[in-house]
Amino acid sequence: MSTAEPHADAECVRLDFPGCDVWIHATSDMEKRWRARSCAKEPWTVAWIERYIDPGDVLFDVGANVGTFSLIAAKHRQAVVVAFEPGYANYARLCENIQLNGCHGAVVPVPLALAEATGLTGFKYRSTHPGQSRHLLKDVPWRFGRAPRERYEQPICAIRLDQAVAQFTLPRPNHLKIDVDGGEARVLAGAGGVLLTGALVSASLALSSPAYLNAAKVAIVTYVPLAAGEAAITAAAVAFLWRVAPDMVGIVR
Repeated sequence: MSTAEPHADAECVRLDFPGCDVWIHATSDMEKRWRARSCAKEPWTVAWIERYIDPGDVLFDVGANVGTFSLIAAKHRQAVVVAFEPGYANYARLCENIQLNGCHGAVVPVPLALAEATGLTGFKYRSTHPGQSRHLLKDVPWRFGRAPRERYEQPICAIRLDQAVAQFTLPRPNHLKIDVDGGEARVLAGAGGVLLTGALVSASLALSSPAYLNAAKVAIVTYVPLAAGEAAITAAAVAFLWRVAPDMVGIVR
């Protein structure tokens, strides 16, 4: 089942996905309680993957966490996945889970944050345990020599998605999943070229108002099927909804 060597105290837990066997390592309570139950937690994301992603399609999973949805797309839908995850504990676990499921040929892990501008900034952790979410990517440049804070804040490289695609020669995505706990609009702001490409077919966006970080709730979950030429309009509609209707759950077409 695996070519990885998990931590001595790691457990292998089967994901709650009926379509195929997907396994994850789990040492933290968050992984055992939530990541192993990702399908029950987000059935809409599973439905989107099954409805829109075809074999051979390219999925960009922005905010991949430990990789549960990346692995479903790779194993169940035979997709090629580029999984962006900047958090160091989640990224390490993502890599372990890719190996555990034999998906190192299908899932490319990328340890970078995506934002509206490229540069060095701070990444404030809610917790450093693997599987945790609701971290915060700062919107100001990193200040060297700063005093340590109570919650760990890591200097991290952020990059525009358009620049990442060009600089690293990534394949153009057919599908875009963005779930970054309040930073979704910032990802879109750096993804104009990706949004306008004719290759993009659909997007799943978990959009949040800034209050999400305090209220601990997702404000908007949007499925965006994209027809050719509609991507720019869709991006504008998403940005508008995010600004004026942070408490609605809707579909943008």
